[in-house]
Formats: sequence, structure tokens, C-alpha cells
Amino acid sequence: MKNQKTIIVAGIIRSGLTATMQMLDKGGYPCLGKFPGFEEYPIGEVPWRECEGKAVKLIDSHRQLPPKGQYHVIRLARDIDEQVKSHIKFMKLMGLHVRPERDWNALKINIVRDYQIIDEWASKQVKSIIVNFENFIKDPLTTALFIKSEFDISLDCEAAASAIVDRDPKCLDDFLEAQFEIQNTGKNGLIKTIDDIDTSNDYGKLLMAAIAKITTESQTDKTPDQVIQQLNDLSSKMYENEKIH
Repeated sequence: MKNQKTIIVAGIIRSGLTATMQMLDKGGYPCLGKFPGFEEYPIGEVPWRECEGKAVKLIDSHRQLPPKGQYHVIRLARDIDEQVKSHIKFMKLMGLHVRPERDWNALKINIVRDYQIIDEWASKQVKSIIVNFENFIKDPLTTALFIKSEFDISLDCEAAASAIVDRDPKCLDDFLEAQFEIQNTGKNGLIKTIDDIDTSNDYGKLLMAAIAKITTESQTDKTPDQVIQQLNDLSSKMYENEKIH
């Protein structure tokens, strides 16, 4: 493959990391991990020796910066209010107690702080580009062409663009912001809660696994109930201090 590079898809959850990986994968670029999530490894356990010449999804990159190497970085950016809304949607989905104004402000502060860490690291790499979530949802072909040109890589841009679902870039109220075709049921359904997921078929099982991985740093040894308990414990620790600085 032409000028195969190690590409780090960097950012914070709910910024389009998975969609970017799916775009690269569909365009023929080698990726670490498997479709659809590309996150088989818990945070801090990325097998870096296997990453050379591949695209690597680095969820919450500020918590697991790569070792020294020759990296090309795609840093995802999303409208911060939409990203916070998406975070809160997931908190509600998992049964967490949400305190709207306080949680909203705390998440915004944390996102800004964490991106500063990511950007400082990215500025020291071979090349770093920013890909805007809203732009690539609206015009995925232009985004694919931009990545191909900036990194000088082989990428089937039309195939890559086809990986992106035609949707409003704003955070929608329904789960995963999409209408899913539920296998073996013969009907469409908007999934709003865990109870809406039919785990009697492979699609439902995959979706449930994706929820667990997204919300628990890929800790797949836990049941959904254990996931919810862990998140509630984490939420309590995060918000022990009522003051937001």
C-alpha cells in the first residue's frame, strides 16, 4: 500500500472516533481491531507493536498517549454542546442519576481540559489534522479526500464516504442516533433504552456488547448490571465535590 502510515484517530468519546475508523476501514486502510467498534483493548492496553502501518482508534486519548513513534494524527472535533448532550444521553441510558446543569458544566470543563492534553501531544507528531464531526457527517467524501491528500495514503474515498450514515449531525434523542433494522423481527425500531434491545438475536447481542464497551472502557468481563453499578459508583466519585472550578 502506498506510503502506509500509523494513523492515530484521537479524541474523546462521542466525537466521531468510531465513524472515522469505519470510514478508513471501508476505504481499504488497515485498521487495528474489528468492525464496528475497533476497540478490543481496554484503555492503556493497546498492543502498540501491532499498530505500525494501521489506523488506531484511541478512545479518550488523553488517558493513553502512545509511546514515542512516527504518528499521523486525526484529531476529532465536535460542537462541544452536542458532545456534552451525547454524553448525558448515554448517562441517562445507563440509568445514571443526571444533574443537568452541574453535569453539563462539569463535562464541558473536562472536555476542554482533556483536548488540551491531546492537542499538545498531537502537535509534536509527524503530522496532525483536525476533522470536524459536523463536516464529515454532512460531506464525508470531502473529508475522505482531505485525509487522503494530507497524509498521502491510498484510500478509496468513495467507498470510505459510503460508511457514513446520512443523518443530522446534531445529537438526536434516540439511542445511537439511528433507526436500526432489528434482525429476525421484521420491523424497524428506535432504540431508546436497554429494554428495547432484543438480545435473542446476534444483532441485539452485538449492540448490547457495544454499549458495555463504550461505557466501561471495553471491560467486557462485566454484565450489563455490573456496568450500570460501576458507572453509578464512578459518577458518585466524580461529583462528590459540589463546586465546579
